[in-house]
Amino acid sequence: MLPEPAMTWYLRHYLPDPELERDPRASPLFARDLSGLPPALVVTAGFDALRDEGRAYADRLRDAGVAVEYLCSEGSMHGFLHTAGAIEESARVLDRVAHGLHEALVSRAPPPA
Repeated sequence: MLPEPAMTWYLRHYLPDPELERDPRASPLFARDLSGLPPALVVTAGFDALRDEGRAYADRLRDAGVAVEYLCSEGSMHGFLHTAGAIEESARVLDRVAHGLHEALVSRAPPPA
């Protein structure tokens, strides 16, 4: 669904310098140490060029002791959350993302004065 020339185009616009492809600031999967990071929800799509990297990142976070939930929408393609208004699976995952964000923000909010 995504031809190699298109993938190259996206990559070059994200990282004009190929030397930065393994820089953890561009791809946190390549960080030496992931411990101490906040809890994470990593969402991928089953038909996504980035699925394996997302799973590997979630695994590395877990191995580093970070609380992580990995969610792969197996029948979906990259960008599927944009279809939440029309596709039930997309809406379900977007609701999970919103709930996770709400939980993270509320649990870190200072107590009321």
